[in-house]
Amino acid sequence: MLEAELRPYQTEGFHFLSYLATNRFGGILADDMGLGKTMQALAWILWLREKSDDDGPAPALVVAPKSVLDVWATEIERHAPLLTYQVLRSREDLEIDHVVKEVDVLIINYAQLRSSIEELRKVCWVAAILDEGQQIKNPDSKAAKASRMLEAENRLVLSGTPIENRLLDVWSLMAFAMPGVLGDRKYFRERFDRRKDVTAQGRLTARLRPFLLRRTKNQVALDLPPKVEEEVLCQMDEEQQQLYDAECARARTNLLEMGEDGLKSQPFAILQALMRLRQICCHPTLIDDAHRDVESAKMEALFYLLNQLREEGHKALVFSQFTSLLSLVEARLEEEDRPYHLLTGKNGKQE
Repeated sequence: MLEAELRPYQTEGFHFLSYLATNRFGGILADDMGLGKTMQALAWILWLREKSDDDGPAPALVVAPKSVLDVWATEIERHAPLLTYQVLRSREDLEIDHVVKEVDVLIINYAQLRSSIEELRKVCWVAAILDEGQQIKNPDSKAAKASRMLEAENRLVLSGTPIENRLLDVWSLMAFAMPGVLGDRKYFRERFDRRKDVTAQGRLTARLRPFLLRRTKNQVALDLPPKVEEEVLCQMDEEQQQLYDAECARARTNLLEMGEDGLKSQPFAILQALMRLRQICCHPTLIDDAHRDVESAKMEALFYLLNQLREEGHKALVFSQFTSLLSLVEARLEEEDRPYHLLTGKNGKQE
């Protein structure tokens, strides 16, 4: 049972997913970011398990970007605590027999989908869910090919932007969710990807309608609370975690050596130690430029959110206490050729 009250549009989304499963369809749930696609998918997983036979259902498989794995774990713990789950941290941790017998939901990233597909395809999952499905928008990518090899009773794509600039992206999403409904690639191009044919878009919309549900924030505004606050948790990778643990141990040793009298004479020592730990959490390069190549879980989570907002046509305001972190964000935005405005007040000027 889901330990949460679904908003009216979320209930409608759950009914859509139930309709797909009842008719043995796959489909795409394409609500805007922040409208609770994960919650609707969890309600659906619980429903699928309840309606399964007495032998017990197979586990569900969730494939998500690395920065979102812990979001799924948190949502399960908070709203579906009866579900057992495993977040796959490394390929070596994958034991298919254990997953089938002991796990209700296996949560992996797209790199693990590519590298572990031979093991994953041995299971017929009760549901295979691709979160941020635009990760397979290129039908020739390894992730897209691997996703189509999965065996599952039900297939679902979660994405805020299923209709991309290239119509072939739509074909790739549907080739996973509902194989054959848009024909092969040659048929699809001839039937739907014809810019001079004014009826092609209408034919594609009609073909997709039974399998696609999309709501924007404007469409469900009356069902939304005045303000939505969401905590996004992210797990540090091994190298970042090691740097954090080493700094924590060093700070603890230094503070113990200072003793009570030393702390009285240097009252800011504890705050300085906590500041360095916070900086490592933001990005290790904030304490040492030699760590510039270490992956930051927080940075990856930030750009996951920024990418979603950009694809939905929204703007974002990013705050940080550390101007050095904003410089790292700026460098990545420059690298990706994305427009931005940086305001730091440095030297009394606005940048």
